[in-house]
Amino acid sequence: VECNGYRHPQPSEASTNATNASDGNLRDVCRDVGICLGITNSLRATIPLVGTGKITIPTELTCKYGIRNPRYALSLLAKGDVKCQRSMSLAVKDMAAVARVHLARARESSGTMEENTSPAAISCLLPALASETFLNRLERADCDLTNEILGNVGFVEHGMCVLRMVIARVRKTY
Repeated sequence: VECNGYRHPQPSEASTNATNASDGNLRDVCRDVGICLGITNSLRATIPLVGTGKITIPTELTCKYGIRNPRYALSLLAKGDVKCQRSMSLAVKDMAAVARVHLARARESSGTMEENTSPAAISCLLPALASETFLNRLERADCDLTNEILGNVGFVEHGMCVLRMVIARVRKTY
């Protein structure tokens, strides 16, 4: 965001004026969008790795849902193990829910930010729309990382995502 017109205030600057208040809001929005992007990118990265046995699901979630050995779990998924598939799906749903909470929080917090922030800085938040598109596709796949629809993104979906980004850029939203 710094490259696109946002500058972190220096510690010596007073944090009570309106400019710094909106800067703090922008930092919070960027933080929440960044968390959403990090989670969705982690899930997206798992899709091509499923065949290799690598997984990017946090250990706390694999333990929470009884997935003892994630590498073994992926081989079970490939063989159609329903119990394992359900456990992995629940872990992925947890991750997707956290991503959506951060995206919603960023959008709720962005009201005052949009008035005082350059369009270039807001453009840095547009990848949140791509994350939301992936999260929607993930839901359609019942959060099953082995589902083929996650790896096969059509031209229509790409086009709709781009169109949403263009509209969001014009409206100064994301």
